[in-house]
Amino acid sequence: MAKEVTSPRALIITTKSWPLGVRVALGLKAAGFDVAALSPTGDLVRTTRAIARHYRYLAVAPLISLRNAIVSWAPSIVVGSDDQAILDLHRLHGRERLSINSVSQRIQKLIEFSLGEPSSFAVAAAKSNFMQVAWASGIRCPETTIIPDEAALVRQLASSTFPIVLKADGSWGGNGVRIASNEQQARRSFHDLMWSNAFTRVAARETPLARYFPPHYRRVVTTQPYIAGRPANRAVFCLHGQILNGISVEALATLYETGPATVVRVIDHPEMTRAAAVLVDHLKLSGFVGFDFIIDDEGRAWLLEMNPRVTPICHLKLRDGTSLPAQLFQHLTGAVTAAKPANPSDEIITLFPQEWLRSPFSPHLTSGRHDVPWEEPEFIAACFKMASKGGLLRQFWKKLRQRGAAPLDTRKLMGDPAQQAHNQLELISNVEE
Repeated sequence: MAKEVTSPRALIITTKSWPLGVRVALGLKAAGFDVAALSPTGDLVRTTRAIARHYRYLAVAPLISLRNAIVSWAPSIVVGSDDQAILDLHRLHGRERLSINSVSQRIQKLIEFSLGEPSSFAVAAAKSNFMQVAWASGIRCPETTIIPDEAALVRQLASSTFPIVLKADGSWGGNGVRIASNEQQARRSFHDLMWSNAFTRVAARETPLARYFPPHYRRVVTTQPYIAGRPANRAVFCLHGQILNGISVEALATLYETGPATVVRVIDHPEMTRAAAVLVDHLKLSGFVGFDFIIDDEGRAWLLEMNPRVTPICHLKLRDGTSLPAQLFQHLTGAVTAAKPANPSDEIITLFPQEWLRSPFSPHLTSGRHDVPWEEPEFIAACFKMASKGGLLRQFWKKLRQRGAAPLDTRKLMGDPAQQAHNQLELISNVEE
């Protein structure tokens, strides 16, 4: 009797309710993985049918939550979908190194297989550290200067040409990036980025209040010269410093000026490919990693930062019809996933729900490939519900009524999720800008 082949297991870790965890889970499930998720109660990842088991992420006890989920699920790989999840993995690895029992040793090996050599953790966790490594490696990138205080900022501005870019370590999704056009903007941006939350940022700017409300922690802020051009990204899957496969895209639209891409064109760019390979090898990285670039008017790729985690393009189909999750599955099992080569018309891809959130009337929603997971109606409906709480859906309906469309009954949101999601997207696709 033939021995039953069991599927490898993946554990998705998400600490923020954003669609990325769902898209990665779907990609891993499609590749052949059994997938579990560690997430807060009410997270979007809890709406997908691709998850076999859910574990609760406790913000007050993240390492306990993470360790318990790993021990219970016994995954082949852990995948962080946001920067906090990666930091939790780094911290758990450091804690487990203090113990010599077999469980702790297995957890250490799992995290190293999933993220790479422990020596890379400090570089991956801080943009400032990473850019210093990239510069020393001969990668084309803007010169990065660490700014310890406002006096150093003023000295730096005296020799800088505006606009300049300020960045904060410990930020993600572009929310820790500011573009300053003059000294006043640069100073304000520096104070906004330096503190860990909005309340302490205000306290830091107001001298009389600062002594009564000390900041939680002070972040490292850097400056870079502004590089004009088109945003681009490269996502790779790698093991022990070697890239197994990757995908490069140019952003045709972004959620906001320094934010994540919402519409992308698949490209081949040798300089991006080489830069990613050099840094993955140098840092001995493993797992899913993303690299952000700017392609200038001369076609040169300037490296901006690294994301030591999955990014919004990690689940996309590659030109050969496979995917990065499929490459991981093949490595773990030796089985080759049946693949159909990508259609050339798919080179322009509209990401869901990112582009819809950016503009419900975007022409990209009706052109190219709209990457909607129709097989996940509950997830699609949850995205609409989440957006409606922020007023985006209400604004969309208002614009529809202004264009003569019939008013929509919000009570119908409680109906069948598949029909609801399909109807709403169909409405979006039928409305011209």
